[in-house]
Amino acid sequence: MDKKIFTQYREMLKEKYLKEGYCSLTETEKAELLLSYCGCDSESCKKLMSEFGSLDMIFDAELNYLKQLEGMDIRSAVLLRLIPELSRYYASAKTEIKCLNTTKKARMYFENYFTEILNEHVAIVCVDERMNIISSHILNAGTEKSVNIDSKSILNEAVSNRSNYVFIAHNHVKSGPEPSHSDYAVTDLLSKNLELFGVYIVDHIIVGRTGTVSMRELEYTLEFKKKEIPAYVSIKSD
Repeated sequence: MDKKIFTQYREMLKEKYLKEGYCSLTETEKAELLLSYCGCDSESCKKLMSEFGSLDMIFDAELNYLKQLEGMDIRSAVLLRLIPELSRYYASAKTEIKCLNTTKKARMYFENYFTEILNEHVAIVCVDERMNIISSHILNAGTEKSVNIDSKSILNEAVSNRSNYVFIAHNHVKSGPEPSHSDYAVTDLLSKNLELFGVYIVDHIIVGRTGTVSMRELEYTLEFKKKEIPAYVSIKSD
């Protein structure tokens, strides 16, 4: 695209955003406006949308993959990866929750953490023995219906943060927070594998469309619940 035309088009999108708001822009226009500040042209943005289908899928793409796409460079790729990380940081910071010492706080924390995420994601939060947050990270992104969780990724995060206690969480985009049979089975398997290395799951939080569930609060017998966590108090939803 000619540089003059590119500049004019960016100004048009900017004015549309300023006058009519974020929702007035199409998915492609949002990407075009965002990436125009890195010098990424309209055609490259359209190819991105064609490749991934939606902005949230672009945001979740691997950095190394993004920067190799035609019309992309390291600046544009870094900007795209920063967006979801900054969004999660902002949502978490607003809650001012720095310590997950009750199930109520854990549910609130992850409700904010998964705000505006349109596909199922798995998150891990590493904490110290008093349940103070050390780090939080998205482990994996899936589809609208499922996402994979593996013990190796969780273990790597725990070891790198020198943490023996972790929270895992995922969201149900299309349904309520009630755990599926797979959620129970996977949580038990993860717990057994992680305990071999001295890493313990404090809780598995599930955020659904109609609420949030702490699996530690559930009456079912689960492997990770065999480990008592004195610093973590169960406070059931009203």
